[in-house]
Formats: sequence, C-alpha cells, structure tokens
Amino acid sequence: MMLYTPLEIIQRNPVLKKKNWTAQTIGYLFKYQLISGKKTSRYALINEDDVLRLFYFRFPSLMQ
Repeated sequence: MMLYTPLEIIQRNPVLKKKNWTAQTIGYLFKYQLISGKKTSRYALINEDDVLRLFYFRFPSLMQ
C-alpha cells in the first residue's frame, strides 16, 4: 500500500484531471471513508490504489 498526499496523487495520475478531480475531491473521499488512508497532524496520506480503483469504477471508458 503506497500512501501519498492528494496533490501527489493528482500529479502522478494526470488522467484524474480529465474529469476535474482535485486534491480537495480526494480529501473529501477520504473524509467520507470511501478510500483508505492515514491522517497525520498536518495532512492526510491517501492510498493511491483506492483512488484509482474508485475513479476507474466511475469512469471505465478512461481505462488504458
């Protein structure tokens, strides 16, 4: 399980920008426990696999 900040996930996966997903969007997914991660004192570390799994479930036509 690789944990990254929401901004790092956006930068590592430009396909998320095609549907206007932002770091804030990923933060809300974590807040509502739709994806897993770890909350630190300053920021959240998010499981990148969960984000991509949810994204491609929602937008299967963008799978490569």
